[in-house]
Amino acid sequence: MEQSIHVTRQYDNAEPLSIRIQTHSLYTDKKINLNDEAISLMELVGQEAVLDAGCGTGGFLRHLLNKGHQGRLVGVDQSAGMVEQTKCEGIEGILGDVRELPFTDSEFQWVTARHMLYHVPDIPQALRQFDRVLAPGGHILAITNSNNSLQLIKSLYNDMLQAFGYPVMISPVTTFCVENAMAILGEVFAEVKKTLLTNALVFRESAPIVRYISSMFSYMSIPNDPRLYDELLSWLEVEAERRLQQYGGVWTDPKQVGIYLACNT
Repeated sequence: MEQSIHVTRQYDNAEPLSIRIQTHSLYTDKKINLNDEAISLMELVGQEAVLDAGCGTGGFLRHLLNKGHQGRLVGVDQSAGMVEQTKCEGIEGILGDVRELPFTDSEFQWVTARHMLYHVPDIPQALRQFDRVLAPGGHILAITNSNNSLQLIKSLYNDMLQAFGYPVMISPVTTFCVENAMAILGEVFAEVKKTLLTNALVFRESAPIVRYISSMFSYMSIPNDPRLYDELLSWLEVEAERRLQQYGGVWTDPKQVGIYLACNT
């Protein structure tokens, strides 16, 4: 299974992803439960077969299960570690590549792809696979961020990389983001609807900013070197605190999330 080396490094270990999820949960200005927003838009009746592509640790599927969903729930991920965390009574976890899904045609009524399509080297191929495994009249739900989200955090980690002589990191969502998702989905699905949620991360201390950025070290084009990581952390701790004070003790970083519903006809 062909994989990006950076994605492989990032998602073999669930802790970095968990740190970022926790940061968004604790420090988002308007308390919006993205899982509940998605479920509300899906208008499920409770019996649908749902495939969560790039399921991560299985949080969305467990959320469905805990709300009483009785249909088949399946998570597929390219990380064996994520699949193991997803598996539980009522939820199947399967190792697989979304560009070649290990399912027969028309097995599901829904495919969800939450914050994952921008990691896929061939997005149109993944979308065609989603379409293939959907039953007639099935739907996909895709979630992504704006390419312009979290500009203060991006500026901080790119200044850090430049200070140590490493290339800046291009936003990982560029290939599938709010700015281009409608067009990309429209190439495969005739009907696409968009819902935009505008919010912000708000920090009054620098430690969670440092923790958030350090969770992305394995995704950056830098050596996997504990000594280097310590040096980067030391730089971040000083600079994040300096910038926080420069912003008057309140770091407000706007973000925007797009939720997309598409139907196969």
